[in-house]
Amino acid sequence: MRHPLTPKFVGPIIAFFLVSFLFKGIAVFVHRKVDYHYKYRTDETQYAFWERLNRRLGACLGALNGLIYFLVLALVVSVFGYYAIQTGAAESEAKVMSFLGKSAEDLKATRMDKVVAPFNPMPEQYFDAVDIGGMFFHNRQLLDRLENYPLFAAWGERPEFQAMAGDAGLQQALKAQTSFSELLENSKIQQVATNAELMAEVMKVDFKDLKQYVETGVSAKFEKEKLLGRWSYDLPATLKLNKERNPDMTASTWTKLSRELTERMRGSVFTAFYNNKAALKLSAQMDGRGSPLVAIPPVRTATGIVISNAPSWLTTNASFSATGKWSGSAPGYLITLGNKNGMETSESKLEDTTLAIYKFEGKALSFTKIRE
Repeated sequence: MRHPLTPKFVGPIIAFFLVSFLFKGIAVFVHRKVDYHYKYRTDETQYAFWERLNRRLGACLGALNGLIYFLVLALVVSVFGYYAIQTGAAESEAKVMSFLGKSAEDLKATRMDKVVAPFNPMPEQYFDAVDIGGMFFHNRQLLDRLENYPLFAAWGERPEFQAMAGDAGLQQALKAQTSFSELLENSKIQQVATNAELMAEVMKVDFKDLKQYVETGVSAKFEKEKLLGRWSYDLPATLKLNKERNPDMTASTWTKLSRELTERMRGSVFTAFYNNKAALKLSAQMDGRGSPLVAIPPVRTATGIVISNAPSWLTTNASFSATGKWSGSAPGYLITLGNKNGMETSESKLEDTTLAIYKFEGKALSFTKIRE
């Protein structure tokens, strides 16, 4: 697969050499014709003038030609050397990367990087992306922040990224000081890197905004929409919300409901994605699980003592993680969530860092914003 940056950098370099070789070929042909003319069709005086002009002009053009090739080489070093320095590749045992890193440092020391900067064909997003890679190289804990960037949070639902998240070895390598070149050898990362459709989406990312988010935890692009991001289940607020909405509930019913809200929903996370999609993920222990049974006091009958069990929760059937969409703007939203039990739309309200979803399988739920 052709890398998306190939037309930006390799293309101009190839074009330069092709044009250079073309003109050199034409120049050799013309030079031979002109030299033949002065050597055999003019007198010795004119031929002497031609030879002196040829030597002096040739020396100037040769020096200019050498300067151009030097600038091209410096440009290559400037682009790839920047990557080598920022991502730590210059410190690796790879000789090429080590050479590029040291050469880029020399360019900076001699200020030649300023000379070639106006000719650099790489877009600004390349340098922003390399800066982001450098931050991750020196602080791997920032990866936890990256996965919560609204755009990437939505991508996290794709099977390619879920496979990466489920690879314990890869996750350990990401947290360790593993070089980027070693990480790129991982088969799951290769699947992402060779996915033309996904890489096209990556190239559309606002790397300047992403860089600001990695540095500060705040995205100027997505900050205005307060609903975006992950929300953790807030049990005390949920119990209070349900009590307020059902003031006439009997004590026995409230006991079952509060037990269900405490046990079934604990660890749940609601996520609002940038593309108006939404997801409510139950904890792995509770996803698809029905109400447990509790023993009730024995009942004495004419035939003997009857021992039986009763559901512990108000809703006895199994509940599942749900997906759907959201619409509206703060403070009022409509959130639609559906799972194996059906789909329903609920009014919701956002106040500061608290989100209330008034209806999910007959219960009101409250969440608190997870700050990155």
